[in-house]
Amino acid sequence: MNRSAPFHIICFSFALLMFIIKGCDKEPGSGDMPVIRTLQITELESTSAKSGGEVTNDGGTEITARGICWSRKPDPETEENEGMSNEEPGTGLFSSELTGLSPATTYFVRAYAANKWGTGYGQQMEFETRPEPYRQGQGVEDIDGNSYSTVIIGAQEWMSENLRTSGYADGSEIPDGLTEYEWFTISQTGATAIYDHDLVDGVDSEQDMTDLYGRLYNWHAVVDERGLCPSGWRVPAEDDWHDLREFLDVFEIHLSGDPLKSCRQINSPLEGECSASSHPRWDAHDAHHGTDKFGFSGLPAGWRGYSGEYGKLGQEGNWWSSDDYSDYGAWFTTLKFDYGYIEYSGSNKNLGLSVRCMRDHDDK
Repeated sequence: MNRSAPFHIICFSFALLMFIIKGCDKEPGSGDMPVIRTLQITELESTSAKSGGEVTNDGGTEITARGICWSRKPDPETEENEGMSNEEPGTGLFSSELTGLSPATTYFVRAYAANKWGTGYGQQMEFETRPEPYRQGQGVEDIDGNSYSTVIIGAQEWMSENLRTSGYADGSEIPDGLTEYEWFTISQTGATAIYDHDLVDGVDSEQDMTDLYGRLYNWHAVVDERGLCPSGWRVPAEDDWHDLREFLDVFEIHLSGDPLKSCRQINSPLEGECSASSHPRWDAHDAHHGTDKFGFSGLPAGWRGYSGEYGKLGQEGNWWSSDDYSDYGAWFTTLKFDYGYIEYSGSNKNLGLSVRCMRDHDDK
């Protein structure tokens, strides 16, 4: 009788023996890579974001490195990425900053943790950075030769200063220097005014006032067929103002007007050049201050009332739209020193308000 063991039993026994011998070379409880999860993306901006991870299992041995890695390609690794962080080793939660990102770009990020046995990765997160808040435009010049800086905000290019022209785009003059009675009685005719500098401490002339805050125009000047803005530019319609607001929504700012205001303000918490007592500037307020995040640099030029009086300089910036809602009233946009939201209002067409010209901008 053949007592030799079947061949398959011999092979199994040998394999089992080798597994046991190999296992004896390891430290007790070791041999696994770390287990880690990737945290959600937060604090998303145009060129930065925040994430992190949580090491839930160290694999039975010391964590030697951990952090996050990111790339525009899926499945970034510590050896192949466009950026990575290296946080203090250990288990549990950690946070990391993603920096040097490109605006309006899709990225992939994974948390990682390493021990002596290898590197473990968390689940992949995908996100898109916000677009740039703004870029500098090439500027524009009006019919009087006044030069204006401009900013590109989303798909729009705006003057970042209030209009100062004394004439229409065809060279004809806009009626100016009207008394209160003349301003009140003018009808269906464009007119412009300069805020009375005698009412403002620290401003010594009409020219200084114009340079600092621009001119004020009634609505009839806004829609005059001769054109108020330089060629290729226009007074924004209500839809243009709403498009600007929707661009702010991308930054989760919603109706907030503070990012559109110039940072120049009495006792601004931003300090430096933003904390300004000389004109142009906003009046002080404890809760609201301009940040100028979008380069719009809105300034409070006040208004000339339909009866010819002046008011609200330092407290309100009001800009006409080209849309009306009746024979007597038209729409405008307002920023206030003591209010954190953009207001859309309508009032008498004989009001004297500021104007910002704009045009569509297409990078394609």
